[in-house]
Amino acid sequence: PPPPPLPGMGAPPPPPPLPGMGAPPPPPPLPGMGAPSPPGDIITPQKATNTFYSPAEFTSPTPCPTLRMKKLNWQKLPTRVVTDHQSLWTSTSSETVEPDYSSIEQLFCLPQTETKPSTGTKTETKELQISFIDAKKSLNLNIFLKHFRCSHEEFVSLIQKGDRSKFDVESLKQLIKLLPEKHEI
Repeated sequence: PPPPPLPGMGAPPPPPPLPGMGAPPPPPPLPGMGAPSPPGDIITPQKATNTFYSPAEFTSPTPCPTLRMKKLNWQKLPTRVVTDHQSLWTSTSSETVEPDYSSIEQLFCLPQTETKPSTGTKTETKELQISFIDAKKSLNLNIFLKHFRCSHEEFVSLIQKGDRSKFDVESLKQLIKLLPEKHEI
């Protein structure tokens, strides 16, 4: 047997009919459509009934908002909940009331964002850094130099003078490990 369908996908299509079997039976009717009429019967139009809206509401087009509106998260109520219980939708009168769309727009519109006009040129340009050592070695060297809490120039002058106030033997051994190799120079 074929594997079950993935969630969210419909059922797989039916297999093709075997040779010599004829046409397959018609598909079942959609829910709420009633029983199909026998072949050859005259099709008569049926009146669509809707318990929630009057026909006048279907004829007027819904106006489009002029502003960007907030997204509304709502859950559709099952039909039986609305029709079986006392609710606003079952007790409304047949007269139609035209809503004030401009006030609804003002209540549910997104706040206006001010866009800054672009000048066409970037005022902020990143400085291009050229490095002669690889990124990992550069990172390790920078971490090592941060321990001394002094500028790079001060660090170089301390080494050149032979000042041992900030250095000990272990820190010099670590510095030797971080020096570039001959092929990197």
